[in-house]
Amino acid sequence: MVGVVSRCLGSAALAAAFAGCQAVHQPYDISQADRDRFVAGLIDVPRPGGPPLVEGLADCTIWKAQFTGDRMSGWKVALAADWGGSYPAFMTGCVDQSISYRNNRVQVHLCARAIGAGGGCNNGGYYWSYTGERPWRVSDDLSNWRNLP
Repeated sequence: MVGVVSRCLGSAALAAAFAGCQAVHQPYDISQADRDRFVAGLIDVPRPGGPPLVEGLADCTIWKAQFTGDRMSGWKVALAADWGGSYPAFMTGCVDQSISYRNNRVQVHLCARAIGAGGGCNNGGYYWSYTGERPWRVSDDLSNWRNLP
């Protein structure tokens, strides 16, 4: 009986020790699940006096992180390829995508192609924005930029 009691007390002490080792909250932390979700691209740009600019890329869609205080509270769509613009959406897939932060702006390339359409992009293009959401500038060839409607 003494062996059972000492094992129980030992387990209780061990549990109490681990309870003090809880993960410490890091302001504006990005979860591992979100890092895994946005394996195609994730930018995290610190901004003075407020939350960082955090955007993730998945399946030709740009998602912008939303914050409540210093905790991430969700994601909203900031930009997406025009799925099925000239072909039915169910016949279109994302074939190329990238996101980066350069020259104080978010730069994106999205390429959606209809199945069996050959080469090139049926929908998408090159985009940039200072805020990571509207207003976006768009180009098909990186030289002629226009406002995204």
